[in-house]
Amino acid sequence: MNTVIGSVQTDLTRRRALTLVASGATALASFPALVRAERASVRIAASPAATQAEAYYAEQLGIFKQAGISTTLSTASRGAETLAGIARGDIDVAHATPQGIANAVIHNIPLKIFAAGAIYVEPAAVGLYVTKDSPMKGAADLVNATIAVNSLNDSQSLGVWAWMSDNHVDPTTVKIIEIPFSSMAAALKRKTVVACCLVEPYATEAKDDIRVVPGVYASLGHHWALGVWYARADYVRNNSTLIKQLTAALYTTGKRVNANAASVEQLLVTHSKLELATVRSIIKPVWAEKWERSNIEPQLQMAAKFKLISRPVPYEEVAAV
Repeated sequence: MNTVIGSVQTDLTRRRALTLVASGATALASFPALVRAERASVRIAASPAATQAEAYYAEQLGIFKQAGISTTLSTASRGAETLAGIARGDIDVAHATPQGIANAVIHNIPLKIFAAGAIYVEPAAVGLYVTKDSPMKGAADLVNATIAVNSLNDSQSLGVWAWMSDNHVDPTTVKIIEIPFSSMAAALKRKTVVACCLVEPYATEAKDDIRVVPGVYASLGHHWALGVWYARADYVRNNSTLIKQLTAALYTTGKRVNANAASVEQLLVTHSKLELATVRSIIKPVWAEKWERSNIEPQLQMAAKFKLISRPVPYEEVAAV
């Protein structure tokens, strides 16, 4: 089953999400009972981006079913929505960035990462884009500029700041605002922003009007997790068998899709609601096939360095592995 998370279906407005983050432990006390491992059932949420399609592939390819897992999939446009769903008990497992998870933990919402999703490798399925006629050549051109990201305070912003810093440009001089991926190309065309962070398939959808700024997100490394799968800490603890089954199914899916990305093109058409020709042209995401600490820990350290999070969050505090 596929559903949509939003203000109508689950009342998960951005304001509500931020309220839940701030309320932390107080809100957790009233959450509904957890799904138990013996039920082998899990409610999962992720965005329609190609870089978060892994669970959808696992369901449609029958991999979850083969693992004995019954799933209900929901879509959400931003990490704040999935966080609110996890906190409310509407969702069991969701996809977000390591920085987003660390920020929630800082605000007394105990979450644990149990698997990595898509991995940043070159050519990358994420990048900083400008219009084709943009005069932008380097990091110095972002001084006093406004750029857009889909979600604030995660790797989308962090990569830009690190790139600016690497090029000896003060990262505090750029203004970052939040715009949905689906609206970014139009914002670039209107000159509302001078650059934006886009992932596939949205980048390819707008390819006639935009170009990528090389090397921006390589500032975070050449092999790091674009996203991770997480749940509440007590859910992970009380459903250890289910989490192991789910993790194995996700990595099995990653291996299968990495080996034959063309085999899921039609599935991505349905998932993203884009034309097949667009889907066939995208830079295909590469999926994690196993847990690697090095895909997570450096991001947490860099988030603290650039004060994306208010205090350092040790790897052990967020990782269930």
